[in-house]
Amino acid sequence: MSFPEVQLTYGSGSSPYLFAPTPFISISREINQDDDGNIFGYTNNITLDGTLTISDTGSLLKIRDLQDDLISAFSVNGAPLTLTCGGQTGLYIFPIVTDVSFDQGTWLYTSPYSISLQVPELTQGSGGSFIDSFSEEWSVQLDDNAKWNWTLPNGSGIDQNTNRLVLSHNLNATGKTHFNALGKVKGLDEAKVFVNARLGIDDAYVTNSGVFNFNALLFSAYDHVRSVTANETTNTYGVTESWLVQQTGLAPGTAVEDFTITLRKGIDSSINSVSIEGNVQGVESRDANFAITTTKYVSASGTWNTVKDRLLGRSNLLLDTISTVRDINIVPVSQVVGHNPNTGNISYSYEYNDRPSNCISNTLSEVLTIVDNNPTDLFARLVVLGKNSGPILQDLDTVTESTRELTLEAVMASPATGCPSSGNVTSFMAQRPDAEIDTLINALQTDLEANYSSVFKHVNQRTWTPHEGRIAVQVGWTYTPCN
Repeated sequence: MSFPEVQLTYGSGSSPYLFAPTPFISISREINQDDDGNIFGYTNNITLDGTLTISDTGSLLKIRDLQDDLISAFSVNGAPLTLTCGGQTGLYIFPIVTDVSFDQGTWLYTSPYSISLQVPELTQGSGGSFIDSFSEEWSVQLDDNAKWNWTLPNGSGIDQNTNRLVLSHNLNATGKTHFNALGKVKGLDEAKVFVNARLGIDDAYVTNSGVFNFNALLFSAYDHVRSVTANETTNTYGVTESWLVQQTGLAPGTAVEDFTITLRKGIDSSINSVSIEGNVQGVESRDANFAITTTKYVSASGTWNTVKDRLLGRSNLLLDTISTVRDINIVPVSQVVGHNPNTGNISYSYEYNDRPSNCISNTLSEVLTIVDNNPTDLFARLVVLGKNSGPILQDLDTVTESTRELTLEAVMASPATGCPSSGNVTSFMAQRPDAEIDTLINALQTDLEANYSSVFKHVNQRTWTPHEGRIAVQVGWTYTPCN
């Protein structure tokens, strides 16, 4: 009986290293799996046990030459190790050499040896994962800010915030460097492919059944951030990603808002003041390819457009806790808004009070003062020389006339623009609220004329600063009764 010829070679090209005689081959497989028994790769350990032999006169030098040839052949990783039998290939792999050793002996005619090899796959193209170890961790933290929900007065609607979660995902893998027909494949690259295929949010950790019990369909994820660590030496690759997850449709927008309302009430004025200060922090939206679809600043701007219409209602809501005499004046005393496109943040500070509505429309501020000078006695002073107690006062049996002074200072919301020129004077003065001022003056004059027989206007002055939209009015009446 004849047996087919068995050949084992290591190396490529026309003259690979040929084992003669062919060594014994042993293979052991180590399974790489997580604690749940999920297999993500294998490690195949191959041992070649053979004997270097010379057929002629025993010689230590010849044995040493054979040992050097073997060591030289296996000084390179990733060369093809090929086992053929009768012209058929039984093994074709690209191993990593981990050890070459020679057993003790006389080393005259023979020298036993042992070669340890390692390879993730025994069959090229079998699709095994070249991963040595792997870990995956999820962390969920519920925003501890208090939930609030209130109905704003005057039909402003419902104002409320939303439940928020901070969700973190940590992936880490160590890859195996290996070889194929094209050459060396770094373990770091294998770890990267393995980890990247597992990135992304898992709605099960939003729901957290039995813990938070949220409906993941009502939540959306924003501010998706990733950080990467790569170790070239250990072939370890890790990604940490996080999201801000919040319930949609409840807050003024997708951005996160934080604000404080302060009420000031004193005994030196009947006017109550309310200030509201806050920040609108925008959030990013990204698609499946991690590309930004909505920037933080766009998110903040959209939310701010809704928030600014709620500031008056929020201020009225707080004012109602101490006073229901009148509502907040719709025109704020001051307003400061800061935009930071770089961080996607919009800050605001508004000051309101419950001053009565202005008499002149389209005014930012208005100060109206009425001074009544009532009649005083008329008397004569007669100075007597040498009278130490002062002059002699003599009653004339009459009184002075009465006067009423009106002063109005106002700043218009829309000042005049341009400069007066031929044909442009009328438009330049058009922003001055003469009609409403005349209505106010006429109302006071009509009241005087209805009660007094002699009424005369002794002052009638208007000072207009067009480019500032500032108007100052001074009107005075002198009046007396007929009797």
